[in-house]
Amino acid sequence: MKWRLIYNVLIFLSLTLVTWPVYTALLLAGVFIFSSFYEALLWLLIIEILFGPIGVGLFGHYYLLLVSGALLSAVLVKKTMRYYE
Repeated sequence: MKWRLIYNVLIFLSLTLVTWPVYTALLLAGVFIFSSFYEALLWLLIIEILFGPIGVGLFGHYYLLLVSGALLSAVLVKKTMRYYE
């Protein structure tokens, strides 16, 4: 639990200090590091609210759609790995 909190603080700091590839990589890595990293969806929504486009439809939010698909793919890959706990 302590490492999960530290990891979330690290994501928050990277959200405020670095560019999008870094915190996207941290979100995807968090899916593999922790057993059920549902905070990634919350962080994804926060990122989209802060940095996303305004006044576009659902399909105008490319980052939200792309990263949510990547997170879903990462979860499916993680579940099909043979020796992953």
